[in-house]
Amino acid sequence: MQTSSNQIWNVILCAVFALALSSQAQGQNKTGTERPSTPAPVANDESSASDASAERMVKAAEDMLNARETERGVRMLETVIERFPDSNIRFKAHLALGRYYVDAHKHQDALKQLRQLLVLHKPDETLTGDMLEVFLEGLYLTGV
Repeated sequence: MQTSSNQIWNVILCAVFALALSSQAQGQNKTGTERPSTPAPVANDESSASDASAERMVKAAEDMLNARETERGVRMLETVIERFPDSNIRFKAHLALGRYYVDAHKHQDALKQLRQLLVLHKPDETLTGDMLEVFLEGLYLTGV
């Protein structure tokens, strides 16, 4: 039984690795050099400031969780999700909550948070950067 479980995990890890490599390869041209990227649209100052604020809150909450101030850390992550419903930073908060609940052996709560990350994957878009990492870690933690 142990061998079968190990084989399943190996297949999952290979699939995640292949997905990451294919996404990275899409960013390169035939010579293997990086394609010049199109400039990102300039966000207005208000949304970039709120994203920076949300990012700082997620970092502070993760620090609290690591320092065993779990109630405050969880509340802060939940606050990020509530206050910034349109920001991609909310996905980082869902991932941090999912990690915490996995470590605390609260698997139902972990799945509830990690399933929120499935919204990131859209068939017509390619994930890159932080959002690709967040999505892949979410898949890994859910066992997909």
